[in-house]
Formats: sequence, structure tokens, C-alpha cells
Amino acid sequence: MISERNAAGMLITHDLGVVADVCDRVAVMYAGRVVNLGTATEIYREALHPYANRLVSIATSLDSGGTPREIPGRVPNPGDDLAACAFAPRCFRAGPGCFDHEPPLVDRAGQIAFCHHPVTAGVVPR
Repeated sequence: MISERNAAGMLITHDLGVVADVCDRVAVMYAGRVVNLGTATEIYREALHPYANRLVSIATSLDSGGTPREIPGRVPNPGDDLAACAFAPRCFRAGPGCFDHEPPLVDRAGQIAFCHHPVTAGVVPR
């Protein structure tokens, strides 16, 4: 119905399977911040932010009959000080700058992420 009326809609969900089926553009959020933004195809093909990358990895594993896996570590509480990258304590790519500075905006062919160490092709989360 949305496409028939040339309108926009917003879907908020943790179900990436639904996102893949119905969304054109995706904004992945962590701790109340957008960390990755792009088309559904871009995010599923190669999410730049490590959190988005892990979510896609988990979703595709479940789609192929795998068992649910969690992302190690603790999710920040709403009152936590998030001066640097909120995902750094749980990140498989955390390194210099992640714990001390706001992540920079990375733009790779229109897909954007806020990350000091964005995922590159062939990087597999541990």
C-alpha cells in the first residue's frame, strides 16, 4: 500500500528477515544512535559497522537453520556515559580511538557508518 501511494513508512524491528523483505533503506541503531545506514541490499551484502555486520551474520545463520548466537558483552544502560563508541566494549574490531573518541562518519559508495574501524570485505566476526 505504501508503494502504491508513493509514500514512506517506518518499520522498527529486531527481525532482519522482515527488514530484508519489506525495506528499501535500513538504519541500524545501537544504544539510541544510528551506526549504519544504507540500502537493505548494501547492509545485507556487507554492513560496514561491526554491530550491523554481526546482526546480519546472526540473521543469515538463523535463516539457514543455525542456532541463535549472542553478541558477547553487556548492552549499555540508558544512563551510561557514551562519550565514545557505545559498541566498542563488545566489538570484534575495537582498537585505537574506539574507547576515547566519537566514531567518524565513513561513506563507502553511499552506505554510511559511524565507526573507527569499519568492516571490510572478507572480515568474519569472531
